[in-house]
Parts: sequence; structure tokens; C-alpha cells
Amino acid sequence: MILQSAATVCFWSLAFLYQTQPPSSSTERLSEITMSDFTKMEPIRSSRVSVFGIHLGQQIAAARASAIDAGLNWQTQEARPDTVEVGESKGHSLLLVTHTSGIVTKLTLTKSLENRLIGDSKKLFNPAALAADSSTRLSLLGREDRAENGGEFFTTIYVYDKEGIRIYGIRTMDHPVQIELFSPAKPRY
Repeated sequence: MILQSAATVCFWSLAFLYQTQPPSSSTERLSEITMSDFTKMEPIRSSRVSVFGIHLGQQIAAARASAIDAGLNWQTQEARPDTVEVGESKGHSLLLVTHTSGIVTKLTLTKSLENRLIGDSKKLFNPAALAADSSTRLSLLGREDRAENGGEFFTTIYVYDKEGIRIYGIRTMDHPVQIELFSPAKPRY
């Protein structure tokens, strides 16, 4: 019993440290974004979605098992041991899984995942979604909490803190848009 309590305290301490929010109830289900349009969720929260069964706050071993169960490759990157590339056998990276201390802390959705998404969510991969007044991005996600522009490569980043979503890409090149799911900010009261 003491060992189980210590493990529980350790898990929730890690969850707090990495700002992962546990489901609000033990029966809350995650929405799989390859089966439902995450932009239609009320409210949209990265902590309430999974990609091939992989979700924020999950143990990395369970995430690996989910990827393999989905028939995907799991490849640790040599240059970044905290990041795993999940892809098809054809070598197309579908997403990057970032973890800290064995807990999934970020999911980066790549352009190759676009065709597996359902509904309007795939429209977020269109480079036009990076325009400041993009009607697509604004209608699907609303107004961003902050936008960052500039840098050497004219990178555009739109951050939705309370939703836990970041959309970014390079405006001046034919560079694919990427979508990051990270732990959302705690609700403001």
C-alpha cells in the first residue's frame, strides 16, 4: 500500500511538474483525432485528444505500444533522445512525440498526417492558415492568445495557450505547416 501511494504521489508530482492535466474524471474519454474532428470539440483541449492512441501525460512505454498497435514505426532520434518519430513504413513521419522523464509532454503533427485527419481539422495544414487574418484558422480555433512573427526564416507561430495548440510554419517558402499539442494552461476563473 505504501509503495502504491508513493507511486501515485510520484506520478501526480510529475504530472504537475510538466503541467499535464489528468482527465477530469476517470470516465472521461479521449477523442481520437484520426476518427473525429478535434476542431469541433467543446471545448477544444489538447489534453482531451489522442493521435493513434498516443496522448499527453501518457507513459512513453504505453505511447510506443499504441503506435505499434496502430501499425506504425517508432524511431528515437539520435540527435534528440527525448523525441520519437512515429511514422508509416514508407518513411513518412506522421508525428513527433516529445517526452520528459518517461511522460509524453508534446505531440507535433506533421503535414503527412493531414490525410488521416477527419473533417475540417485538416484545413489547418494549409499554408493559408498562417495568414494573420486567416478565416479558416479563426473559424476553427478562434483568436489566438499570441502570435509571433519574424526570425531569420520568417516563421509565423500562433499559440492557443488555454487549448494547448501551437500552429507554425515559414510564410515565405513552401514549408509545411506543423501543429503542436502541448499541455493547456489551467482554466482562468
